[in-house]
Amino acid sequence: MSQQMTTRRATSTELTGGAGFTYEDTVVAYYLASLLRKEHAASLNGVVKSVAVQQGGHGFPMDDIVIEFDNAGSLQRLSLQVKRTVQISASNTPFRDILSRAVTTRASNNFSNDKDSYGFVVEHVAPGPFRTLNRLLDWAKSSPSGKEFAQRFTPDGVAADAERNLRNNLLPQIGSLPPDDERNFYAQFVALQLDGLTVGGIRRTEVINRLQELVAVNHDGQGLLLFDRLCRIVRDGVATACKWTRQTLLSEFRGAIRLNIVPNYRDDIERLKLFSTSGMAEISEEVGGCHVERTALKKEIMDRLAEYRITNLSGLPGCGKSAMLKHIASVYAADGPILFLKSDRLEGKS
Repeated sequence: MSQQMTTRRATSTELTGGAGFTYEDTVVAYYLASLLRKEHAASLNGVVKSVAVQQGGHGFPMDDIVIEFDNAGSLQRLSLQVKRTVQISASNTPFRDILSRAVTTRASNNFSNDKDSYGFVVEHVAPGPFRTLNRLLDWAKSSPSGKEFAQRFTPDGVAADAERNLRNNLLPQIGSLPPDDERNFYAQFVALQLDGLTVGGIRRTEVINRLQELVAVNHDGQGLLLFDRLCRIVRDGVATACKWTRQTLLSEFRGAIRLNIVPNYRDDIERLKLFSTSGMAEISEEVGGCHVERTALKKEIMDRLAEYRITNLSGLPGCGKSAMLKHIASVYAADGPILFLKSDRLEGKS
């Protein structure tokens, strides 16, 4: 009699980041948190408007993450490859792949030379070569032309051996470009290190604290659950090359986690709340000093509102339409912001 033995292997923490999610999951969740809060994020000069994953089938060579953001009214795009670790070297296969995808991205129809950028985000990278690469990128951004960029690498230029060697080693990978094209290639290249996204990491904790501000029912741990929920949404969305706007992302939380108003809208919402409560305060719910309950009518109106998007209250003057409207509005105001309009408080002719 033979006995078949099986060996179960634990899932690698290199793949899971120690919590069941990959590093890529947490990076995308980081940008989704900024989308949810309508705020800036790392390497973006504007507010996040959408986040997409695995967009290779939609014409994006750098397909791991594609982020659209609003920069002073201009919609711009950042395409990123995500690497848990990478070596900044022309001999490193993952880094050569990043450069190749960057070259292909610049030649694609989806790329806008005056708006878009591309690059990679990494968790673990050697500090020295990474600083050297970012020095090249910073010089390209601050050089008005390819000529000024190239002058930095002349014998009298500011470049040290590390920068000169890296530039020379990368030239075969990006092609023998004219000075202006080489400068543009690096000026629109992003090299970003996002660490601290593992469980207990500093950056992850900061994101969780920011998400906590969005949770309406502020129980301990809700921010943590919200970040984990974002990671799960990413994991599920990868299979379908999902793209999230804030509206579609909010729909993922409906019925699960109740959220507050985005912090940068809070003052506007407070003004609308004051306008609504002031208008409601002018309406009396009493007739001749007596309060009429109208329980059956209130229930009927609430039932209609649950069934239809628009409900019209009609009746003779003085029958209590405004009082009923005030009561219904007060019920909904307890659950969140409302807009209560009263004709004699409106200004304008149209």
